[in-house]
Amino acid sequence: YEMLKKGQINVAFLPLPIDVKLFDMVYCFSHRYCAVMNKKHPLAKKEVLEYKDLNGIPLALKGHEYSIFSGNINRFIQGGLHPTILLETSDDSIIVDAARKDWCVGITADYLAKEYADEEVAIIPFQDESYTRTIFLAWKKGQKLTPKEEQFIEFVLNWLGVDREK
Repeated sequence: YEMLKKGQINVAFLPLPIDVKLFDMVYCFSHRYCAVMNKKHPLAKKEVLEYKDLNGIPLALKGHEYSIFSGNINRFIQGGLHPTILLETSDDSIIVDAARKDWCVGITADYLAKEYADEEVAIIPFQDESYTRTIFLAWKKGQKLTPKEEQFIEFVLNWLGVDREK
């Protein structure tokens, strides 16, 4: 986000929140967040989790350097969870591995949980269906893009089935 804002790069995939006054963007996809844990964990039998189910349980999640961190913490607190954070990382495979080892419960996007989980890991969605990670392709308003950058944007839009003119 900061590199795009400073003009160090011209096009990026970014999660919300994005300043619509600074950037043009197109929606790409959304994935729900979920909890990952060792299948022997007491919560592993639940079909869905409420945030407050995780009170007193060590958590692994994306760290302070991510724009989503404070929003996630606010969401947890509003849902009755006062998080005990064991691990902050930028690597979702570490979140899932720590959960696999039963050190904690991890919180990650569902597609990443499925990517890194194995038969020892339970993936449990949150009851809050709005707890999602939404990704946009963004570029700075008024930025002169190179022909290759324009071509990349067109490729992504075509892949997504989006008409740029609409």
